Amino acid sequence: MEIINGSTFGEDDLAEIINGETVIRNSPFCSHQRVVGDLMSLIGQHVNKNKLGQLYTYLDVILEEGINRLQPDLLFIRKGNKAIVQDWIRGVPDMVCEIVSKGYHAKDTVTKKKVYEKFKLA
Repeated sequence: MEIINGSTFGEDDLAEIINGETVIRNSPFCSHQRVVGDLMSLIGQHVNKNKLGQLYTYLDVILEEGINRLQPDLLFIRKGNKAIVQDWIRGVPDMVCEIVSKGYHAKDTVTKKKVYEKFKLA
């Protein structure tokens, strides 16, 4: 458990820190999860076949401690970058993917995109 900005975070929290602000979201709908699962399966086949690295879903990516802690829907870490895989991802992944949902359109396509761009992920 971790305390940031007065909020307590555990392994199962759907909370992100975006530009220093804690953002709590609802769990994704089934349609959203189906898209994530389909992408995980398709991309995972290629990653595994070619032994490129590891795919993850909904794992905290800590880009700046206490400032930007995001939970992309899908992320990839290549073998040469595996040092960032710790309790969570602590550093810049090689790929992130956000499945844009109606209720989170602006957050995913504007707010989080700007953070990803800052770290050269968009």
